[in-house]
Amino acid sequence: MQPDSKPESAALAQRREEIESNLVALVSQRLVEEYRDHARGRHSPALAQILSYFRQAPTVGKLALLSPDGGGAWRIVALSGDQIHHHEILELDLASEDEAAQEVFIRRLCHIGATKERILPVQAD
Repeated sequence: MQPDSKPESAALAQRREEIESNLVALVSQRLVEEYRDHARGRHSPALAQILSYFRQAPTVGKLALLSPDGGGAWRIVALSGDQIHHHEILELDLASEDEAAQEVFIRRLCHIGATKERILPVQAD
């Protein structure tokens, strides 16, 4: 291990927190609706920036979609990072790929620090 590894790790962690804080500032209910309505294709600059960050995440623990029966029920899994170990199944039997993708997107937003108030529509009393 290099002598500078702990300060470098701390600096990297601090930089990641800064990046995630900047991304959380971009999160809004409108952005979540944009992803729900257009998960594929062109996105607004804010959504494109967030998706780019999510795509760069390390494989271990990354959330992914799995359809064991070829398109019926969908599952959310946390990737193990190798082909030997099984993926951890987090959510079973979501009705559609779009529903599963939306759930993964919301979980990832929460993971970087977005609050439910920024993500979910306000319920009328």
